[in-house]
Amino acid sequence: MEDEIVIIGIYGMAGVGKTTILMHVHNRVLEDPNFNDVFWVTVPRKFSIYKLQNEIANVVGLDNLSMDKDVKRRACILNRHLKRKRAVLCLDGLSMHFDIEDVGIPVEKGSIKLVMTTRLLDVYEKMVCQKQVKIGPLDLRDDCWVLFLKKLCFGRDLPSEVKKIASSILDKCGGLPLGIIEIATQMRGPKGVHEWKDLLQQLENSMMELGVFKKLKLSYMNLGNLQVQQSFLHLILCFGEYSKAEIIEKVLIESFMDEGLLSGIATRQELHNKGNTILDKIKKACLGVDKDTEYLLVHPLIRDMALQIVTSTTHMVKANMGLKEIPKDKFWTDHLEKVFLQSNDIKEIPYGISPNCPKLMRLSLDNNVSLEAIHKSFFKHMKGLKVLDLSKTKITELPDTISHLESLEALLLRECKELHCVPCVRKFKALKKLDLSGCVMLGEVPEGMEMLVKLTYLDLLGT
Repeated sequence: MEDEIVIIGIYGMAGVGKTTILMHVHNRVLEDPNFNDVFWVTVPRKFSIYKLQNEIANVVGLDNLSMDKDVKRRACILNRHLKRKRAVLCLDGLSMHFDIEDVGIPVEKGSIKLVMTTRLLDVYEKMVCQKQVKIGPLDLRDDCWVLFLKKLCFGRDLPSEVKKIASSILDKCGGLPLGIIEIATQMRGPKGVHEWKDLLQQLENSMMELGVFKKLKLSYMNLGNLQVQQSFLHLILCFGEYSKAEIIEKVLIESFMDEGLLSGIATRQELHNKGNTILDKIKKACLGVDKDTEYLLVHPLIRDMALQIVTSTTHMVKANMGLKEIPKDKFWTDHLEKVFLQSNDIKEIPYGISPNCPKLMRLSLDNNVSLEAIHKSFFKHMKGLKVLDLSKTKITELPDTISHLESLEALLLRECKELHCVPCVRKFKALKKLDLSGCVMLGEVPEGMEMLVKLTYLDLLGT
């Protein structure tokens, strides 16, 4: 280690291998004659300065610290004890930042060096690390395969049929080492092809309970603020598919607004600023969600974890599953609040599908690029619907029964390029947003627009 660098931060999402990297650092320092010692501390989950002082005192052999209960005096005692050492202190699993002086760690040239791991970028930044080590999932398929085989069968070859299934299973792990190791460990020993197929099916249907989800859920809980947690779940449910989704921040934030996640009296620009702050918090939580100029990238195991958080009694999530037909009536229970069916291959919603969902508030059918027709019976019992998204479908007209959705607050018909008629909107007294952008075949605005007293957003660009 360079003398000038005294604080090193290792960060990344849960299960990516931060502790393993820190263990390598620990073992290398043990062999380094430039250091007298190396100390390992697993940071208490319920963090406090007092608890951290106790943990450090235990590993450095400072037994009398527990006799003093004053945090400041304890810091002085720790500082004097550690200052005599030329050592490295490894802190694993830091969930909050702290001032090193408050704990009593004499981080300085010629004394203690601090190496820490965290899954929170915000903690890393506030700890003023002089060197950062970002750990991401394994990029190369070969690396994933080597790790998988090493943990599964110590390098022995798999039968060709099993190998093909195992390759698909690895894709669902998204390069996350802890997920790969857990599945490999679970599949050790003689397993039939049917058992491998069953495992793949469970992963594809997001039905599998993996231990790695517990660690991922901790990162979700560390978001702290309920508004940020709900925004994260909404982002995953609306946009977090396995494939890259072309998306821009404006669309994400507008979706937060449609969902009522950015409530309060504020200008649209102020709400967008608030939305960007939430997106930054999600990104800094290292939750496997990243955003570049063109794509929203969501880790597949993060998506599965989110699906386990939302209850199946209030949410129906069947996005990007290649569905050819709308789910049958039996799936539409009267407890449903949100339904996500976007990015499928549904071609029509025929007569006979009339879900009784009085509590349903959101229905996402967007990006069903083959959807051409919706029978008027479909919306009959959805009186509480607030957000209806039919963007990027091939519908030519909306059924008249849509006019009875008097609770509707957002009607999203973006890029419905075959749409030429929208029924009268006079009864939409609660409507705040109407997006008709890109509806190139629409000859005129809907009848009754003058009655939309709460409308604050109207997009007619490209109509």
